[in-house]
Amino acid sequence: MFRISDSTGSEVQPALNPFFDERFSNGLLDSTEFKNQFSSNQYKHCNNVRQGAIFYLENGARVAETNSSFTDNSALEGGIAYLKGDGTYLHISKIQFPFFKQTRAYYGAIVFATDGATAQISSIPRINSNTAFEGVIAYLDNRARLYLKDLVEVNDNEVRKRGLITALAGS
Repeated sequence: MFRISDSTGSEVQPALNPFFDERFSNGLLDSTEFKNQFSSNQYKHCNNVRQGAIFYLENGARVAETNSSFTDNSALEGGIAYLKGDGTYLHISKIQFPFFKQTRAYYGAIVFATDGATAQISSIPRINSNTAFEGVIAYLDNRARLYLKDLVEVNDNEVRKRGLITALAGS
């Protein structure tokens, strides 16, 4: 699991205020400018954590992940990522086979975002065989945002209470 936060001393970019930053005018950032970029990884069997089996991002941390795969991961909140705070941003794109598969969480099998955090998921051919009590793709709370682009197939996922995407309290 990656923990990236300005409170840990890790190098992160300063938080953006989406209401005053022109780079955020369409809601999306150009993730090629992120200092924290990960590529071509295989995340398997990252399990038994409370928040974010792979990514725990807060306090304006920004990460881009491309060309990776996510299989059999789990957490209570955010089976892949837990995002918290204004300016915190995760962009996952161009995921490789088997894509997002067999990820489990009570809230947000793929993403749990809160307090103004943003997740962008793009160019993903398949999201299947994931399980959540609420929100297989995302559980959003307190002004959190989710942008989906170029998703081809979402099937065979299991939701026990509410939807593929659950958005609460202004999200």
